[in-house]
Amino acid sequence: MGRAKLGRLWLVSAAAWLLWAGAGCGDDDSGADADVAETGADADADADADVEPDGDVEPDGEVPGDVSDGETTAPRRLTILHTNDMHAHLMGTGPELEYTPATTGDDPTVGGAARLAALIAQRRSALEAAGHDVLVTDSGDFSMGTLFSILDEVAAPSLQFFEYVGYDAITIGNHEFDWTPAHLAATIAAGARSGFHVPILATNMVTDATDAGDDGLEDLVAAGTIVPTVTLELPGGLRVGLLSWLGESAAEVAPLAAPVTFDQELARAQAAAAGLRAGGADVVVALTHIGLSADQSDDDLAAAAPDIDIIVGGHSHDALTEVRVPEGTDTLVVQAGSYTRFLGELTVEVDAGGVRLVDYTLHEIDDSIAGDATVQGLVEMAIDGLDDTVLGPMFGTSYRARVAETTFALATPGFAESNLGDLVTDAFRTVAAAVTPGDPVIAAFESDGVIRDDLLVGDEGVICFADLMRVLPLGIGPDRIPGYPLVSFWVDALELRAACEVSASLAGIGGSDYWIQFSGLRCHSNPSGPFLGRVDGVFLGNERDGYSPTSLPLDGSDTNLYRIAVDYYVASLMSLIESMTLGGLSITPKRADGTEVTNLFEMLLDREPATPGSVEELKLWMALWQYVRGLPDADGDTLPEIPAAYAAPLGRWVE
Repeated sequence: MGRAKLGRLWLVSAAAWLLWAGAGCGDDDSGADADVAETGADADADADADVEPDGDVEPDGEVPGDVSDGETTAPRRLTILHTNDMHAHLMGTGPELEYTPATTGDDPTVGGAARLAALIAQRRSALEAAGHDVLVTDSGDFSMGTLFSILDEVAAPSLQFFEYVGYDAITIGNHEFDWTPAHLAATIAAGARSGFHVPILATNMVTDATDAGDDGLEDLVAAGTIVPTVTLELPGGLRVGLLSWLGESAAEVAPLAAPVTFDQELARAQAAAAGLRAGGADVVVALTHIGLSADQSDDDLAAAAPDIDIIVGGHSHDALTEVRVPEGTDTLVVQAGSYTRFLGELTVEVDAGGVRLVDYTLHEIDDSIAGDATVQGLVEMAIDGLDDTVLGPMFGTSYRARVAETTFALATPGFAESNLGDLVTDAFRTVAAAVTPGDPVIAAFESDGVIRDDLLVGDEGVICFADLMRVLPLGIGPDRIPGYPLVSFWVDALELRAACEVSASLAGIGGSDYWIQFSGLRCHSNPSGPFLGRVDGVFLGNERDGYSPTSLPLDGSDTNLYRIAVDYYVASLMSLIESMTLGGLSITPKRADGTEVTNLFEMLLDREPATPGSVEELKLWMALWQYVRGLPDADGDTLPEIPAAYAAPLGRWVE
């Protein structure tokens, strides 16, 4: 199908779903009045305490004091229930065919909107009964991670979730800009049409009055939908001032946010916090999308903005089981993992003397929690809408379509070659080579930061279409169809080595986003070697045909060019490598004749090269889907199996 025709069908389908969803939601009044993983650090984190969905909260022992005019006359309890980096994981994490939120004790999946909603309602009810003021917040990256984000501009399912559950405030993460500021504005507008009115904080977001690209966001700021700060007076009388902060590391990986920028002068955060305090706030809370592993972290914000009492963080996907108190500060820092797998519960005591920690629990969202039926009903409506108007008409598949079987998990543990990384890059190389037969792609690369979720075996071992999409869900291309496209260009031997050196030397500095998975070569590295000089061998080949017995010359004498495939997003950020290393590492995309590529969109791979006319973008998820569907069906049950060779990393990274 041609790009123009497919694009028209996309728009028609979206409009049709909006009408259908609006009619469906209109019959249900029950909700009207109510986080490659950048670091992966939350994947193995254990909850600090067992989940007690029906547990009671012990009374505080004192009659709560009155609060008036911003002055607390006696200690009061405030509890913040918080999430972050949900990435539209409304069906949780794990084999989606096994997710059963209506029942408990019968599936291995974790997370999910229905379970999260149920636990929030249970904890809020118990806490309020004990005399606590309760605040429910999210710290950004609520979208981009599953098929549900396709519906953002017509139904905004994640925002509908926030409204139904009764969140008090949310902020914006870098991934909210994956499809441009105009898309984010359209998403918020779609949420408003569905009744969404939760304050959206964006303290350090800066729009450009001279560029039309962010006019939609400017309109939302003017309307008071997006605000720099807000003060909420809770039912018990506490006044809570809230601000937000999107940090440097998040802004750096949001290339499509332009013309929007983010002020990184932390003095601005302190000024906002001081203003909230002066305005009568008893407690000042910052919802941040900064993280704990970057050069600028939540710790830095705490040091620079002493008027902030509590930082409820996101971006680095850390599942903190204890409250952090950065050195030299009294600020409490918390974060609750990612992908709806956790709910943080922070309780503090507030009086005229300040804010003191009482308790913190990181609840795990799992099969011990019976989900909220209304929320799951809305999720099922969204799945039906995807099937009927997008996945079926456009791609001939469905959300729960069975694609393959596996007897083992495929995962990216971080800072190492992974079996999932091998599978993904094999898919890129194999499918890219098939559409470039005259001068085929010989190697492919992908960052762990773009590989967003694992393929888990579960109890049944069946991988469905939605599971595959969660692996590579991000981005969009010029065709406006979801998914980053693959690009192909030529590099020399030293640049192949540089791609490997990124993992060897930069991952320890920049995080696991800088760990590069690859196919079509084998890399030898000496971990004790000098910075930017640890890779000492690059061998072309693959597991089927074997690897070259000798390394490519790495002294600059090899003048050959080698064709590679990589996703557009990673290719567009290669300049960061050069800047991080002060020119010590660089990769310059080239054409076959050696001339430099200045526009990566000119290097898009065409998934239908035999069809004349415009380029049909080969999306990352399309390559993975096509490759997995083409694997052998060893047991003859019509579903291919993930080969046993992928049960462990294939040995492409040798130390």
